[in-house]
Amino acid sequence: MYSIPLQPRQQYHITEVYCDSQLHIDPHTFNDYKRMMADYSLRHYVALTDSNYHLQDYHSFKKLFSLAGSDFTRLIYRINPTRAEINHYPEWLKVYLSQQSGKQINSLRIYDLTLQYGADGRPVLVYKKQLAAYEHGK
Repeated sequence: MYSIPLQPRQQYHITEVYCDSQLHIDPHTFNDYKRMMADYSLRHYVALTDSNYHLQDYHSFKKLFSLAGSDFTRLIYRINPTRAEINHYPEWLKVYLSQQSGKQINSLRIYDLTLQYGADGRPVLVYKKQLAAYEHGK
């Protein structure tokens, strides 16, 4: 299927989402489309916050869309949210996960985990960074 063998990476990143101190999105069992919506938007949020709130390919998209005409030029602003919109993402995710699970969620914590495989072939946690937190009413 691949033209060249894929080499293993030294480290891997996964995202964990805790709702009310319980693991809500387990990255190892992420096969439901509702969870995928949260995962893809979460990856976009992480990429934007890691790049100081700038879409990495913004200028490429803008140039491509400008070639297609004015209607497409307006689309670039929809995929490049403002800092204020980005900062509201944890609250949006809490509401989305509450709706999908049918349970009231009061707190949300999002973590980025850096893992590598040990000599025994098991994943070993190298670093855990909190990406976002949301507390109901705060």
